[in-house]
Amino acid sequence: MAGKVQKPCKICGKLFTPCADCANDKTMFHWKKIACSPECAKEYFTRIEASRQPFSVKNEYRRP
Repeated sequence: MAGKVQKPCKICGKLFTPCADCANDKTMFHWKKIACSPECAKEYFTRIEASRQPFSVKNEYRRP
């Protein structure tokens, strides 16, 4: 039996086992492929959204 795949979380770097069903589903995006928790997934989406905004709006999303 092979070991479980471990990937680093895109936000905190913690190793986690991504959801195999989510990784195989090509019809939609699942946070369980890129983050270890819903909190890290929320931060990931906040950062992605900020990166897609014009520069003046990006500053509003920056954390202190």
